[in-house]
Amino acid sequence: MDSKSGSKKNSFLFVKSSWSMLLIIALVLMFITHLIAFFTISRYTQKTQFLINRGIVARQIITLVEAIEFVAPNHWVYTVNAIDIPNVTISLDHHPKYPVQVLQLDIWDILLKIHEIPLSARTMQISVKFSDNLWLNISAAIMQSSWTFQFILFGFEFIIIVALIFMIWSLNRYNKPLKRFVQSIEKMGRTLNTPPISETDGPLIVREAAKAVNQMQDRIRHLAQERTQMLAAISHDLRTPITRLKLRAQLLEDQEQQHKITEDLDEMEGMINESLAFFRDEQLAVQKSKVDLASLLSSLCIDYKETGSPVTYNGPKKDWAIEANGLALKRAFSNVINNAIKYGQQAKVTLSLKEDHYIISIEDSGPGIPEEEFDKVFKPFYRGEQSRSRATGGIGLGLAVTRSIILAHNGEITLEQLKPAGFKVTITLHKLDHLSQN
Repeated sequence: MDSKSGSKKNSFLFVKSSWSMLLIIALVLMFITHLIAFFTISRYTQKTQFLINRGIVARQIITLVEAIEFVAPNHWVYTVNAIDIPNVTISLDHHPKYPVQVLQLDIWDILLKIHEIPLSARTMQISVKFSDNLWLNISAAIMQSSWTFQFILFGFEFIIIVALIFMIWSLNRYNKPLKRFVQSIEKMGRTLNTPPISETDGPLIVREAAKAVNQMQDRIRHLAQERTQMLAAISHDLRTPITRLKLRAQLLEDQEQQHKITEDLDEMEGMINESLAFFRDEQLAVQKSKVDLASLLSSLCIDYKETGSPVTYNGPKKDWAIEANGLALKRAFSNVINNAIKYGQQAKVTLSLKEDHYIISIEDSGPGIPEEEFDKVFKPFYRGEQSRSRATGGIGLGLAVTRSIILAHNGEITLEQLKPAGFKVTITLHKLDHLSQN
């Protein structure tokens, strides 16, 4: 079942919140109860009708208390002010107004207190304690009933229930699309390769905002693609003059200068190759399919071990699926593992599952990176190792490439300095389907 069908199945009157659904069901059940009571009491005589009306007013009081109790405390005043019933006066005060008082919000206590009101009384007056300093004061007149009055009373109860349901529906109709809109904006802040925001969901103002954001995202993505293509073209075109310079360097008689120039040209060519790979991976990460993350990570670690690298793997071997680009993820993991081996003497790779996220942690036993440089190391061409030697480090694109790939997969990457020594890189990716755990 896809996400859309699942979303529709779990919604009720455009309401997806469990508490809102329970409140609506409770209100509908109360309405049905009142409807049954309405047709039942019509069979009794006028003499008995007064006692029946007393019971109806008591039920009115119970209904009002339940309706306000279901609402969040910050909406109590709004709900009380919205209630308008001809025979009922209701207020929310800091002190009780009437001698019949209920100190706890319990339906049975309220019923017992209502029974204490004399049968000769034409008005039911009761004070219900809602909090330490708030009392709900209700005064309901008991009138001789007629069919007209019963219909009016029933109509007012119907209006109250419909108004409460409409209020819940309105809040959900506005809040859900706004929440999804904010989540989409947050994802867009991490990577431009996110799906466009729905332009048909929510009220008009949200749909217009979504349309404007989608247009902005398209323009920014277009500018980023033009920049990437331009830089890739420049890097590619630099290869030809570098090759010519290498050939000319071979003609130099000074062997020492020839060696230095060749080393510089090799370093320049390596920088160009890594830059081209960086630009290529930005586009590669967008192309996704179903990938077995456990198999990819375990086989990558096996490849390192076969070449004699100190890499260990702890986790499942297969059947942990994810929507991703396998080549891009493999490059991202390789960059982190290479850094762990180069600067931390070893790489301990762990794959685990936490709720609906895959957690990939890569630990080493090296000196790590100072915390003040955590943000800097993700910037292109920044190197924490300052010797600038190709023998001791790259050109500063490894973690930049890794972060770009992880963000393109809607994931997160964090750094942590271990104590007393060691460094840990944690990558979090969204789970697609957990088939089995070996």
